Amino acid sequence: MRHVPLVLLHGFTGALASYDAVLAKLRTYRSERTFTPYLLGYGSSWAFSPVEPAAPDFAREVDALAEQLRGFGIGPDNPCTVVGYSLGARLALGLLVARRTWFNDAVLVGVNPGLADAGARTTRRSEDEARAVKLETRGLAAFLSAWQAMPLFESQRALPSAVLDAQHQLRQTHTAAGLAYSLRHTGLGVMPDYVPRLVEIRARLHLVVGEHNAKFRLIAEQMQRVVPKAELAVVPGVGHNVPLEAPTALAALLDALPED
Repeated sequence: MRHVPLVLLHGFTGALASYDAVLAKLRTYRSERTFTPYLLGYGSSWAFSPVEPAAPDFAREVDALAEQLRGFGIGPDNPCTVVGYSLGARLALGLLVARRTWFNDAVLVGVNPGLADAGARTTRRSEDEARAVKLETRGLAAFLSAWQAMPLFESQRALPSAVLDAQHQLRQTHTAAGLAYSLRHTGLGVMPDYVPRLVEIRARLHLVVGEHNAKFRLIAEQMQRVVPKAELAVVPGVGHNVPLEAPTALAALLDALPED
């Protein structure tokens, strides 16, 4: 069994249990050394501090997540494997840049390394603000219904109803205020463009995309041109949410990582 810790970061509207099916398939990682922290804004117990930060700061959120990992004993003397999906992958990328000695391997599923164009960032912030307002005014149920109907998740409609029902129940454990916070403070529009800093990453980089996720496959290929040693795995038959749609394939990829 591996002794290296394993950290799994869920995506937007995800939860601690989002990786349960992956963990059930793992053969080489020790369960007592596996950590699935909530990202900021998530879980039914989420509550704002009396004074919410005045301005979004993605780096501050990365630092707060790093403190959670430090609480698990992870650091330069105890590096880990980090897995992130979508939002979790973007935050993992921030960690890889800000805490370069904390990670041996990084598995980034459906990652976007940031928007280089200032106009595109402004547009995305406006879109996420509109989503946050919808959460606050129309409630969690209406938002989740619209979110799941996005074309990005089209491939999930072929999944068994039990899998989709379980995912929906997990999403309902959150609060509208918490998800609105996530959109405003960790959305793609407030995230730095990490592409120029990809060369600083010391961890072995593994990029994972679903076969039917053409947009994110192109993004991964662009990242690979910046970091030629980065490995790209295309999971057949699935879309954006590889942990949900192909947990066996993701577990196999993790089990195949180097053991140092």
